[in-house]
Amino acid sequence: MTAYRQALAYGDSSATVYRRLGIVLAGRDRHAEALPRLRVALTRDSTSARTRLYLGISYRHLDSLDRSAAMLQEAIDVAANGPITDAYVQLAQTEDARGDLSPALSSYRMARQLQPGRVEIFFRIAQLYDDYYRDKRVAARYYRLYLNRAGRAETDLVTYARRRLDQLRPILHMEVGPADPASSGGTMPDP
Repeated sequence: MTAYRQALAYGDSSATVYRRLGIVLAGRDRHAEALPRLRVALTRDSTSARTRLYLGISYRHLDSLDRSAAMLQEAIDVAANGPITDAYVQLAQTEDARGDLSPALSSYRMARQLQPGRVEIFFRIAQLYDDYYRDKRVAARYYRLYLNRAGRAETDLVTYARRRLDQLRPILHMEVGPADPASSGGTMPDP
């Protein structure tokens, strides 16, 4: 705490100094003192999930529960739009390359929960079902979800999804049996 106060005294007014001082104060249960420092840090760096996290913690300790909940939700949203979702997508692709469907689907499912607006995840899930299951109905469903959410964008993925759905039409027409891979021993995330 002394080092951060000295940095402020010497003119370092960066968001990092205010954030770290606020975190130290919050860690010492001095939440009323932490709040102003954390607020300054947030005004100087509005991209920090960590600042929002400690603001939420401090608000909770000061019985400002609505502010705490709002700030903690913002922290989650900021973190979800960062590298963590990319890491889950990359992990899913790695598990797929290893031929391990269940962890690949789990990773895509987590990425989708963290960033529901990231529509290419539906395409990737469709590809997994298309590659791993003979019953193509679930794959087709995810291709359709992807196309519905992709809007009017004309990308390579959109073109591929449309072409693949056209190729699957005759196969889908002829398929009978359970449409849910979970009923045949697989796993299927909710759309």
